[in-house]
Amino acid sequence: MSADQLDAFTRFFDSARLIEAALSRHLLAEHNMALGDYEVLVHLDGADGALRLTELADRCVSPRSTISQTLVRLEDRGWIRREKAVGDARGALAHLLPAGDEALAAAAPKHAEIIKRHLLDCWSAAELAVIGRAMDASAERLRELRP
Repeated sequence: MSADQLDAFTRFFDSARLIEAALSRHLLAEHNMALGDYEVLVHLDGADGALRLTELADRCVSPRSTISQTLVRLEDRGWIRREKAVGDARGALAHLLPAGDEALAAAAPKHAEIIKRHLLDCWSAAELAVIGRAMDASAERLRELRP
């Protein structure tokens, strides 16, 4: 790794950790919600309220064991419901419940504001396009490493 590559990675990693910490602080302080909870709710909402557990795990960045713990916590709060998939004895679905939808709706505006103010507004449209393409390429390679 060259010095320039190390410098770029260090700046990227620091920014990623800082935005993650800011989002986590907001969710925990104002909504008693972990960032992983928010991630699951967003994916369920984006899938019209239901996903097979395997598909949900594939979409989330968190490890599968963490997703499993998150689902238990969200179910205990009445935000999601898990059930066996009809016609598939081994499959299961997660459903977003109205209380989970309400929790997501309450957290989303400030969550988006933090992302926009502290990250997206720092870049021009051209920079956003380049960053988007770069992150797509990285994510594709990194997903190959997942167990």
